[in-house]
Amino acid sequence: MEKTEILPGSALEAANAPGLQVQTLKGIEPLDAQLGADPVLTFPEAMREPLEIGKAESRLSAVLDGTKIPQLPEILATSGLPHTALLSGMQDDELAEIGPWLVELTEDAALLRAFFTKIGDEPTPWALWDADAGILLRSSADHPTLAGHLASLVMQKDRTGKTWFLRYWESGIAADYFTALSNASDRCRLFFSVTDTDWIEAILARDSVGDLWTRVVPDKALLADVLADPATSHLSQAEYQALRRAVLRPFARQLREEIAETHPDLIDDSAEEQSLTAILDSLLRLQGYGLLALPILRELTIQDLFLGFPFEDEDETGRLRDICHAKVDEDQKYDLICARIAELDVVEAERV
Repeated sequence: MEKTEILPGSALEAANAPGLQVQTLKGIEPLDAQLGADPVLTFPEAMREPLEIGKAESRLSAVLDGTKIPQLPEILATSGLPHTALLSGMQDDELAEIGPWLVELTEDAALLRAFFTKIGDEPTPWALWDADAGILLRSSADHPTLAGHLASLVMQKDRTGKTWFLRYWESGIAADYFTALSNASDRCRLFFSVTDTDWIEAILARDSVGDLWTRVVPDKALLADVLADPATSHLSQAEYQALRRAVLRPFARQLREEIAETHPDLIDDSAEEQSLTAILDSLLRLQGYGLLALPILRELTIQDLFLGFPFEDEDETGRLRDICHAKVDEDQKYDLICARIAELDVVEAERV
């Protein structure tokens, strides 16, 4: 296993700011069915140190996603492990099936084994490696206290008063979201500080890029002096953008694969994270211009990759940028962009 390797130019690199350290873990292989194995492992040996197995001062827990694990409430009910639904009143509500649940794990728990197990191509309740099932964490807080804290983080208000459903337990959000937290020490303190004396000491999530894992560790000594008032704290613009990036990641990954096939010269196979980041940057910028149709996003992203910079920067007169900001419908805006690109004699975006 390789550890503490920060990918150049990635969100993980930016996340190493005062108060929060983000590490990537490479070379983590899933467990198989272990038929006939003795002893039966519940976690890959390479995860022993990141999970801090044997650490008596803190508890290992997981936040699991009911949308990814069929019959999760029933599984937890028969597990013998402490577990709590993180949405108020969910225990007696039909939404319990699709809610987040906190479960305290023992090091020999069957559920921990399932979290790290891969059997075949499709995840099952006993093989959750590819299910994006949730995140693992270490905390010194007891189970009820930790559950109450994590539940308080699910609903977040922005500065306009709008309430957002923060799915921080989705592993695909981890790198982008904790990057955003690292740039706001008060928000970082609110997330990781459970009580005045108890903290979330580490979070582990499988990253959305390849088979990397993300490990996030707060600097408790530094954050202890940070003032953070939950009553006045709002979802920051950086956090909002991070959540947008997380939502777009699956489409960006699919788009990267398509472009690699149709325009292989534009994609560097040895720099997957960097090319994915470039595509995400393009998608977010284009959506800000009101361009939402997938074919349009695809063609203009290709334009960005061909130039190596935002296509509107190619126009020194500023006309392309004015078109992008124009209050016209999407199809008309795209036609105007294509026409102006043709006038500039650069590779023309394909009309869709």
